[in-house]
Amino acid sequence: MYEVNDAKNPEVLSFFNRAVESEAIAGFLYFYRVLEFCFDNVLENKIEDWRKDSRIEANTLIRKIRRLINEKEEKWALREVLGQIIDQAELDSAHHKRLIPDATADSLRDRIYARRNSIAHGRLGSNWKTLYPFGFSRGDSGAHDRLWYDLMKRLTEKSLQKWVFIH
Repeated sequence: MYEVNDAKNPEVLSFFNRAVESEAIAGFLYFYRVLEFCFDNVLENKIEDWRKDSRIEANTLIRKIRRLINEKEEKWALREVLGQIIDQAELDSAHHKRLIPDATADSLRDRIYARRNSIAHGRLGSNWKTLYPFGFSRGDSGAHDRLWYDLMKRLTEKSLQKWVFIH
């Protein structure tokens, strides 16, 4: 567990600490909230880069920002966060463990996002497989849930080091 006085944004540590105390499926959601907290950092950096580029005119900047918002800002930001914290060895490992179909950051983004939706929004008759926090796992799904938990914990620890802790 991390201490609040070590962080620029201590409130995000409550999600991480709660994840560590939780079972695998609920922990996944808390870890996702830590990654989600970092979305504003990558969005802010991207917009700041565009603003610094003197070749980009104001109307083009506005168009870029609107396109970003219209292109599923959350999935874009998740991909940007992952791109800055994951390496190929972790992607290969996730693929080997059958968490993702391909050893790419895009594949990981899609699976994380789908899993998050299946937990947060899944319901019978929806397009997502429904996962229940604090439910009983059947078969090997408990082991599968634990693999996701472990991966998300590693990813959030890296994001905390990159964007939250005071260096």
